[in-house]
Amino acid sequence: MGRFSSLQVAGTSICVLLIAAFSGCGSNPTRATFFPVPASITLTPATNASMDLGTTLTFTGTPHSATGNNITTPISFASSNSAVLTVANNGLACAGTWDSLTAPQICTSGQVGVAQVTATARGVISPPTTVYVHQHIHHVEVSANPGQNSGDCHVPLNASNSVTQLSKGQTFSYQATAFALASNGLIDITPTVGVFTWQSQNASVATVSTSASGLKPGEVQVTAVTPGITSIFASVSNVNSVPFDFVTCPVQSIALEVTGEAGANIIVPRGTGKSIVPTVIDTQGITITGVPLTWCSSHPTAVSVGGSNCATNTGDSISLTTSQAGGGTVTASCTPPTCNIGLEPARPIYPEQPISVQVTNSTGGTNPTITAFVSSTECDSIDACVSEVVPLTAPNNTLGTPASLSATPNSLVFDRQGSKAYLGTNSSLLGTTGLNVLTAGTTSSSAAQFRNVTGKVLTVSPDGKKVLIADSNQVFVVETASNTTASLPIAGATAADFSPDSLKAFIGAGNKIYVYSTVDPLTSIDLGSAVASVSFLPVGAFAYAATSSSVIPIGTCSLLQGTPFATSSTKFLTALPPGAGITLFPQGVQPTINNVLITADTSGITLIGVQATSVGCPDPSTAVTTGPTESFSFSQGTFNPIQLLVSTDGQAAYVVPGDLASILVFNLTSGSPVPIALTGNALPVQASLSTNGTLMYVAASDGQVHVINTQTLLDVQQVPFPFFPNSLQNDLCAGKETPCKPDLIAVKP
Repeated sequence: MGRFSSLQVAGTSICVLLIAAFSGCGSNPTRATFFPVPASITLTPATNASMDLGTTLTFTGTPHSATGNNITTPISFASSNSAVLTVANNGLACAGTWDSLTAPQICTSGQVGVAQVTATARGVISPPTTVYVHQHIHHVEVSANPGQNSGDCHVPLNASNSVTQLSKGQTFSYQATAFALASNGLIDITPTVGVFTWQSQNASVATVSTSASGLKPGEVQVTAVTPGITSIFASVSNVNSVPFDFVTCPVQSIALEVTGEAGANIIVPRGTGKSIVPTVIDTQGITITGVPLTWCSSHPTAVSVGGSNCATNTGDSISLTTSQAGGGTVTASCTPPTCNIGLEPARPIYPEQPISVQVTNSTGGTNPTITAFVSSTECDSIDACVSEVVPLTAPNNTLGTPASLSATPNSLVFDRQGSKAYLGTNSSLLGTTGLNVLTAGTTSSSAAQFRNVTGKVLTVSPDGKKVLIADSNQVFVVETASNTTASLPIAGATAADFSPDSLKAFIGAGNKIYVYSTVDPLTSIDLGSAVASVSFLPVGAFAYAATSSSVIPIGTCSLLQGTPFATSSTKFLTALPPGAGITLFPQGVQPTINNVLITADTSGITLIGVQATSVGCPDPSTAVTTGPTESFSFSQGTFNPIQLLVSTDGQAAYVVPGDLASILVFNLTSGSPVPIALTGNALPVQASLSTNGTLMYVAASDGQVHVINTQTLLDVQQVPFPFFPNSLQNDLCAGKETPCKPDLIAVKP
């Protein structure tokens, strides 16, 4: 039948050519059509195919010219075994016999076997496709080849059918078996079904190969690639096996080491480069390399790692650069979804100890320009009043060109990269205005906006890709790369902080911490008391939430609460850079703590020692010890703290009191509290510190910005803002009868 089919198709092709050359058998010849000879023919499906008895499959042939372009040439098809498979003239194959090759309608089952199909045009033949014809497949089973150790990742994986757990780089092989249902039960028909197709649903976690050395037909070798979990299944003749879970053992711990340095806390001159080497250990205790770690710096304009902050890198080391004085904390984390992939809930792993870098000034090179951006909330809803934001640039602290805003701002926050500032708004003016986004330059700036996004800016993620804005009813998440927004059902949010890798944000609202994650659903943790402040430890594995009566550790991975540590009247809480403040504790305490929290209350500041162990997904009730404390009074009586700032190098902390004409400075090396008086008894309204820590800009009640030299502890300059009633030339509020006072200020990192 196969030869007859081939001859018949060939005969049909000859007839087509004859008809093209002559019109019937009469004496009126027409012009002949000559089709080009192809250089090659592509047959689809290619290589192999698998068919149940009595089913059909369409083949197509595509002729190509020598340059690879498709050409038009008549195609004929042939089967090498017509007892198993016949192919009609139009390329429709029957796993058996067609009733007609020219007008196929009925496909009658033939016999089990193998046939090769080819496509031919002008004497050129395509590579063959091998077709396996078999009984109907009832199901496909996958089993592990014997004599292999499947391993144990030693962690709960929530895997429904996990059969293999291996460390990165290890391999495992499986066998697929096809079964048919006969009158006497299931029978193995694997030898007749042909080639199995294997698929890993996430090739980043595990790859599959059917061509590895030593494999038999129907077998596959799976290689563990990146920590995480994926499903794998085998397919043949459109029948899939039940997927099974394959686990590349998750990362358990990360240790960081700076080449040429004795410890994790280093001091280097500006412009110095260093190399950081990670040691990554999985849950089987095996050291693995080439893991995609997320590298982040707390202050990337002073201390940077890689090309952009919080970028993923699989190298065995990464370069650290220091472009300006100040400091920063460097972490390398196994952050989903690029590491510990697919685990539910997400299982981020942070370094046992981050790298703390203090960058000193150097004599060579040029210091970065320091520019503060100033705005005001006092336009409010006044008609014809246009709010503006004004740059104020050191060393002369001259005013630059104002940028007009679409609405009155209520907050001003820069991203850590210093590329954009975000100004929240109280109302959207019927949906026409919203969050303002300032692209900041030292001489000129421009502001865009996100309409319908209203509220106060709470925080910007370390990678600069997400901004959290809270109004009374919800929290907006603004995606800065895609310019899209999403809203979270969180009412009354007042505080927020992102984990060092930007994976999660802890948002304080009422008595709860809401946990926003880029990979897990929104959830909440009830603390029982109103949240005043929240801050992640530099180690990344834990955050602390402050209430009026305690500070409470929370696991970043586990989301479990640790034991509350009693405090009083805490208004603000932040974690110090690693190593900062530890020497102010008694010598016997210093070796037992590796992190320090600083809180501000109505009389001074308190340092809280913390011992945190960051391995795996730790439970803070056992992995964190909070306390003891050291308290320091500013000897200013009772005051109202409105801000707590810490220099990037961890050398000083600043409390901004809203009811004292001074800035309160605490030296974290000597333990000395010192007030800095503001000229003219002006009250501070908001303050911002330069990255290198040398200047502080204070928006004050006298309508001026006070410039404080933090080295001399003096208010060295007071900058007024021009005002012309009802004029568009004003610097903070244009078109208003009375001047607007500066009350929003942020130094560009």
